[in-house]
Amino acid sequence: ATPIPRTLQMSLSGIRDTSTLRSPPPMRKPTKTFVMEYSDDAVVEAIGRELDRGGQCYYVLPRIAQLSEAEKKIRALFPDI
Repeated sequence: ATPIPRTLQMSLSGIRDTSTLRSPPPMRKPTKTFVMEYSDDAVVEAIGRELDRGGQCYYVLPRIAQLSEAEKKIRALFPDI
C-alpha cells in the first residue's frame, strides 16, 4: 500500500488524526485546474509554461500500467529535459 491511501484510511477509520490546511503559505499563487480532452498541444503548453518559470510539474496517471507509455510520450514531447 502507498502512504497516502493508507494514511487516509487510518484517518477515516479514526485510528489517526487529520489536519487541515485552511490557508496557503505566504506568497503562494492559486492553483488553476483545467478539465479537457487529452491533447499533446495542451500538455506541451502547460508543462512548458511551468518549466519556463522554474516551477515543477506532476503528470498524474490513473494506472501504474500506463507509466511506461506516459514516460515515452513526455520524453518525446520534451526531448531536452
